Amino acid sequence: MDRTYRILCVDDEDFTLDLLETLLVPLGHEVVTALNGKTALDILTDKTINLALLDINMPGMDGYEVCRRIKTDSQTKHIPVIRKGM
Repeated sequence: MDRTYRILCVDDEDFTLDLLETLLVPLGHEVVTALNGKTALDILTDKTINLALLDINMPGMDGYEVCRRIKTDSQTKHIPVIRKGM
C-alpha cells in the first residue's frame, strides 16, 4: 500500500468501532475512534483526518448533524465523509 490514511470512525457502539479498527489497521491505516458526535468534532480540531466514517443513528448529535458541521467548517469541509446506518 502506498499511502496510510488517518480514518475517524464515529459510532456509539464499541463493537462496531472494534470491527472497523480490526479491518482497517491491517491495511496500514491509522484509526481514530469516537463514541459520539461531540467527541468526533473535538478530534477534528486536534488531528489531521483523511476520511470520516459516521454512524447515522447516535444519541445526542446524529451522523447527519456531524456531517453538516464537518462540511460547513472551512478547516474540515475537504474531508470525505461516508455515512452508515439505517
